[in-house]
Order: sequence, then structure tokens, then C-alpha cells
Amino acid sequence: MKDTRARDRVSRLCEYAMRENVLPDLREYARYCEPGYDDPEGLILSADWNDRDSYDAATRTRVVTDNRPRRIGDLLERLGCELEWCDEWTACEECNGAIRTQPDSMSWTPSYVWEDECTIVCTECAEGGAL
Repeated sequence: MKDTRARDRVSRLCEYAMRENVLPDLREYARYCEPGYDDPEGLILSADWNDRDSYDAATRTRVVTDNRPRRIGDLLERLGCELEWCDEWTACEECNGAIRTQPDSMSWTPSYVWEDECTIVCTECAEGGAL
């Protein structure tokens, strides 16, 4: 992210989201480890960007109780960030790169390995060729 003002706005938004527990699972990645993804000029962030809601039994509808996650996500995108979903991406334990853990197509294959039962590593790090 080249623009200092944009970088400052992103930092303030992320700090607010974490401090106020709006995006408790917010995560920043160093780069993409997934084939077919180019590293953006801005940050790569993952979180649950959905509005928070609750079920109203009287009206039998879902009622939005907090739209800040979506609004913050929209602002971050306008500031040049790439947004991913926290339930589809995780970080490589070696390089902090973004690893897709959920398929996005029928032809998708994992670009990571489990080094032991709880350490996920991108294939590039596993082969010894990370940054």
C-alpha cells in the first residue's frame, strides 16, 4: 500500500475492529500462497465480514444487530485491501502466507501440507523455497 494516508486509515480501522471486538478473528497475511492469486499492493485480510444478526421469533425473521463488520470490510476494500473469509483461509506457520483451506471449485487441490497433526505449511515452505 503506497499511500501513507490510506495505510494509516487501514491501521486505524483494524485497531478499532479488534479493540471493539467487531472483527475478533481479523488476520493479516504476508502474501498469497495459493496458486492463481497475485499479491495485491494493499494488505490481505481475513475475517467474518457478515453482519451480526439475531432471530426474532415474533416476526420469524433475522434482524441485523450490527452491520459494522460489513461496513468496515467495504471501507477496507475501498482503501485497497484484499478481503478473504476466515473460515476459508488460514496462515502458513512458516511464512504467514494466506492458504486457502476450502475449495473454490471442483478442480481445487490443497496448496499446503500438515507437517504434524497441528502445523499447516504452504507447499512452497514445505519444499524449502519460501521467501
